[in-house]
Amino acid sequence: MVKHVVLWKFKDSLTEVEKDGIKNDIKRRLQNLNGQIEGVNSIEVHTEGLESSNMDVMAECELANKEALVRYNGSPEHQKIKDESITPYMESRNVFDWVD
Repeated sequence: MVKHVVLWKFKDSLTEVEKDGIKNDIKRRLQNLNGQIEGVNSIEVHTEGLESSNMDVMAECELANKEALVRYNGSPEHQKIKDESITPYMESRNVFDWVD
């Protein structure tokens, strides 16, 4: 099993209202990929971090194997979400993947 965690930080120019809308969109769209891509066991998006957090959104994915991670990252559905709902609004992105 492979775990894939991504953390994003919003651009400073966004208002709190804009951030809330984007968080909801990212969460809805990524979690809707559950069951849609072979080898993706689960996708959870966390948007309500504690005040001690220094990132705004976290996606946590569980995948069957490394090949499933490659398939997920390259899927047209995932790419569309990244292009429309994530990349335009983020200042930074951090990723950590591991075999569990």
